[in-house]
Amino acid sequence: MRPATLKRPLLAVACSTALVILAGCGAQESTPEPADIASSETPADTGTEAAEAADATPPVQEPLDYSALIEREKPSRLLHFYAEALRRQDWSAAALAWDSGVGVSGEMLAAAYGRETQPSLAIGKGSAEGAAGSFFYEAPAVLDYGDGSDTVRGTITLRRANDVPGASEEQLSWRIKSSTIGPLK
Repeated sequence: MRPATLKRPLLAVACSTALVILAGCGAQESTPEPADIASSETPADTGTEAAEAADATPPVQEPLDYSALIEREKPSRLLHFYAEALRRQDWSAAALAWDSGVGVSGEMLAAAYGRETQPSLAIGKGSAEGAAGSFFYEAPAVLDYGDGSDTVRGTITLRRANDVPGASEEQLSWRIKSSTIGPLK
């Protein structure tokens, strides 16, 4: 017998032994996860009980991202903050997205956009350009109340100072400079 033919049977025995050992490892009883225990011990809800429970518990709402008010890189982040504040009808928070020199207040926003239904502001991808000491970002926007009233299309223009020495934190951060959406034109 040649040495190569001896190696093959030994290799086959070694592989078979390894498979038997590995198969034995999988045969151990697995420990159930806490989720498995809870689901097996909790009786199933009927459709009515589940619906009542869902109605009784309001969805958890994430807090507004106030750090967007100091954003210097992504103007879309400030626009998302503004749209979310309008949707929540948090007029004072939405007013913070505006340049303070423009003079838009929470009361003005409430008068302009306050209705029984929440406003939905969809904002498209905008374009940026620089000017003497400032950056501008203009984005298309659509305001809708979902109540069958007219949809308003327009643009929102943001501005921020171009890292000018002596500029305030507000001036260095993106702020709404103007809008052609609704009564705040």
